[in-house]
Formats: sequence, C-alpha cells, structure tokens
Amino acid sequence: MTSNTTYYVRAYATNTSGTAYGEEISFTTSLAAGSVYGGGIIGYILTSLDAGYDANVLHGLIVSSNNLLSANLTTIGATWGCNTDITGTSNALGSGAANTALIIASNCATANTAAKLCNDYSVTVNGTTYSDWYLPSTIELQKIYYNGSAIGNITNGPTEQFASSTQHSSTNYQTVYFYGSNLGAQSNAPKASINIYAGVRAVRSF
Repeated sequence: MTSNTTYYVRAYATNTSGTAYGEEISFTTSLAAGSVYGGGIIGYILTSLDAGYDANVLHGLIVSSNNLLSANLTTIGATWGCNTDITGTSNALGSGAANTALIIASNCATANTAAKLCNDYSVTVNGTTYSDWYLPSTIELQKIYYNGSAIGNITNGPTEQFASSTQHSSTNYQTVYFYGSNLGAQSNAPKASINIYAGVRAVRSF
C-alpha cells in the first residue's frame, strides 16, 4: 500500500439471490520515508533516540524533490558563502535551520550561495505554500542519505557531495557523500570557491 493514503473498503457476498454489501470503512496508512508530503519527500522520521521525538505525533525531515542545482558537471555550482568564520553552527540533527539563519545573518546570502538557495526556496502544493526551507546540517544530510533508497533520485547522477550548513573551519564547510566510493561519509570543501561537485538539497521540518 502507498503511505499517507486513505483507503476505503467494504465486504460483500454474492449468491443466487444477488450481492449484499457490508458497511464501508476507511483507514489511512502511515507516513514513512519516501512519502510525498509537505511540499517534498519525507527524508527521515524521528525515533525515540532523537530530540523532539513525540510518541503520539510524527516529526521528521522533508527534503526538496530535486537538487536545487543542476547535476551537470559543466554547470557552475553554488558557493557555501563568504569566507568568514561563523561561530555557532552545529552538525546535530535539528540544527540546520539555526545554522542557515546564522549564515544568512553573517552577510553570506549573496546570489547562488547554498544557504540562500535553500532559504529562498518555496513550493506550492494544492494551494498550500511551503517556504520554511533551510540548508541541512551534516547529521541531517546523513539521515537523508541513509533513506536514499526510499526517497529515490537522491544522488542526482554525478553530484558526489551535498552541502551542509555546518562549518568545518573558518575557510571550509562540511559535506556528505551521496555518490561514489565514500557513501554517507562526511568531508569538507572550501567555502569561497565554486565546488561543482557539491549539490544543494533544501530541507524543512514537520
């Protein structure tokens, strides 16, 4: 069955007198990684080990349906931002939105930077606009990577790494490999130079 879908069913019996139907009932299947939901695709659902977990309400991460940059290696990618030491970014699950706000507030929101691409991203589905996207932290990216088979089309071909909102040093930021021989591993790349191997995937929380 398809997740997050309402199904309707009723029993019936047929004999020589005809067909009789029972009462119609309905049920809705649960959300899961890979479900189309909230303007994108669910990339991760919080577990009892995660901060913010609620046994009664599902929470997690929604990833944008596509890389915000072309995966064509001849296309110039995004820079992470200005070559400035940004104090306070974290790699933790749940920190991506705050990281993105720090990057934007540090005057690193020039055109075609990873944080700005995510911050400016917006999508409208069935009349509802979703505009609260951000550049994910390293751990958030890794959670999404490990659900890649359910999400589908996550690597976008030759794009080897995806940019995180986590600073590695005053000159570098952290990335996560989605393609190649280092799958799921963290790495880093220069902030100020164009890195055409680093894709950008926006995330929002639900």
